[in-house]
Amino acid sequence: MYYTRYSLEQRIREDTDRRPLLSSARFHRFNASEQPISYTYLNIHDVLAPSSDWSDLDLTNFHAENALLTKALFLRVNLSFACLHQAQLNEAQFTQALLYHALLTKVVAYSADFTLADITHTNMGAMVAPHACFKGCHTQLGANFAYAQLTRANFDEAQLICVDFTHANLARATFRGADLTGASFNYATLSKNTLEGAYLKETTLNHIRYHEEEPAL
Repeated sequence: MYYTRYSLEQRIREDTDRRPLLSSARFHRFNASEQPISYTYLNIHDVLAPSSDWSDLDLTNFHAENALLTKALFLRVNLSFACLHQAQLNEAQFTQALLYHALLTKVVAYSADFTLADITHTNMGAMVAPHACFKGCHTQLGANFAYAQLTRANFDEAQLICVDFTHANLARATFRGADLTGASFNYATLSKNTLEGAYLKETTLNHIRYHEEEPAL
């Protein structure tokens, strides 16, 4: 269960000086009082909100398509069924976030941090996230990274059961200690040691391509 630290109205009003465009965002808020918010809805489509802090909020059905959320904090946030399609998420932090059925397709998320996030049924297809950290993130029911650009991404110790990495670019990414049971890497681009130390039960690796390593200087 997720509780809000402030009402959304109060959070937006307090941050007017730092992120003024949020003051005009459209949202609908249910009265939380002592109870967790259910189905919280906030629409910041196309809004500029760099370095904004949404930590510990229930943002179920959150809509932030094309929003600028560089360095935003989504720590421990419930983003179930959220839509962040084509959002700018460079260096954003999603540590321990719940991303159940969230849509993060075509986001740009250089060095974003998804450590320990729940990515069950999360759609991150065609995301661009070099150097992103997914360490310890988990799903037992699958997630989509098809066509994603994930060079040098860190998936160490992640539980990635039935995750789809079809056509993903995973050059120099790492999966040490990761559970890749039933995962698909068909047509993916890997480095020769990308899957070193990973658990590969029923993992499919058809037509994979190996990235040519640059010679050491």
